[in-house]
Amino acid sequence: MIKLSTFKTVAFDLDDTLYKERDFLISGMNYCINEFAPSMDVSKLQLEENWVQIIAKESGANIEEILESYRTHIPDITLSNGALQLLKSLMSKKVRLILITDGRSTTQNNKIDALGIRGFFKQIIISEEIGSNKPDIANFQIDSSNECVYIADNPKKDFITPNALGWLTIQVNDSGRNIHPQDITVKSSQKAKLKVNQLKELINYV
Repeated sequence: MIKLSTFKTVAFDLDDTLYKERDFLISGMNYCINEFAPSMDVSKLQLEENWVQIIAKESGANIEEILESYRTHIPDITLSNGALQLLKSLMSKKVRLILITDGRSTTQNNKIDALGIRGFFKQIIISEEIGSNKPDIANFQIDSSNECVYIADNPKKDFITPNALGWLTIQVNDSGRNIHPQDITVKSSQKAKLKVNQLKELINYV
């Protein structure tokens, strides 16, 4: 494994990389239950079900109103094992840290603040704010050199552009809780150059 501190920039994905996106979904669902249907039997709901429609039927609330609360709520989420130590270690080595994430601005910013990680990043790129999603090259306009590492989880969209730019790409493998599957057929250009099972494995390579 190459030493991460030898690179000028290390960029991170957010969802299912620095924390588990499923925890955001659970947090949002629980928030909406408390907001719109506090007396509802939560055993009726599962994430895989159409829980928004169920809450709407139980409460009489508008679906768009429920979705807006879900998207804008302050989530109860925590960093993945080793994420905080990795960020601190890279910052101590004067590595420039960037965050690249797809999603709505309010939703993603609420996640960032709930995790307490905003101060680590020199630049935060959120897809809604720039008008394009990964793998569009506009989402990776962070450095003119190829002295970059990108750490993410989704082979469908995360790695093809950084690979083309000559960056080192690292995939954090699914522990069984990811939203987007990794066991999909992709071209070699879409595959990360390295893989780890947990972020904490990278701490020894700072």
